[in-house]
Amino acid sequence: DGYAAEVDDCDDTNAAVNPGATEVFDGVDNNCNGTIDEGFTDADLDGYAAEVDDCDDTNAAVNPATTWYQDSDSDGYGNAVVSVVQCLQPVGYVLDNTDCDDGDNTVYPGATEIPNNGIDEDCDGSDLVDLDVVTITEASCGSRRGNLKVYATSGVQPGVILTVFVDGSEIGDMIFKKKQQRYVFKTRLGQGNCPAEVTVISSNGGSDTW
Repeated sequence: DGYAAEVDDCDDTNAAVNPGATEVFDGVDNNCNGTIDEGFTDADLDGYAAEVDDCDDTNAAVNPATTWYQDSDSDGYGNAVVSVVQCLQPVGYVLDNTDCDDGDNTVYPGATEIPNNGIDEDCDGSDLVDLDVVTITEASCGSRRGNLKVYATSGVQPGVILTVFVDGSEIGDMIFKKKQQRYVFKTRLGQGNCPAEVTVISSNGGSDTW
C-alpha cells in the first residue's frame, strides 16, 4: 500500500489500512490516526452508525437487520409468518411477532380471556375453561312409585349438558326449560328404588350432589 510498518502503517498486513485510507465504520482504525471509527456515531451500540445506515440510533432493536412483522388487525402484535427485514418501520408492521390471530384485534398475548367460548384470546395455546357451578335446587323421589324429579341450574346455562347420576350410575340428561330458567329431569325408578344420592354433573365440569 506504499506505507511502511516501521514508519506509519498501523497494520502492514492489510493494504486497506494506512495513513491515506478513508475511515469507514468497521471497528478498525483505517487511516492509522490512533482513533477507531472517528466521525461515526453508534449511540445505541447496535453495530450500525447513524451516519451510514442506522435509521434510529436511539433504539438498538431498530437497524438494517431488524425484522418487522405484519400487524393486520392493528393490535400492536405481529404475525410471525409475514415479515420484512429493513431499518425503517413499514406501515402496518411491528417488532412483535406473538399474535396468534392477526385477523382479530381482540386476540393477542395478554388479552382478557373469555372462558368456554372456544377462542384463545390471550394466545396461551388454549381457551380458558372454567368449571361450571352446578346447583341442584330441588330433588325428590316418591317412595310408592319411585318418581324421581331433579331441578338444577348451571353457571353457564343453557349451553351445557347436565347429566343425572343416582347412587353413582348415570340415568340420563336434564332438559333446559327456558321459561323456568333451569334444568329439569323426571323419571320413574319403580317402587322401592329411590336413590340415597343424586348427583348432577356438567359437561363443562363441576357438579352438585343432593
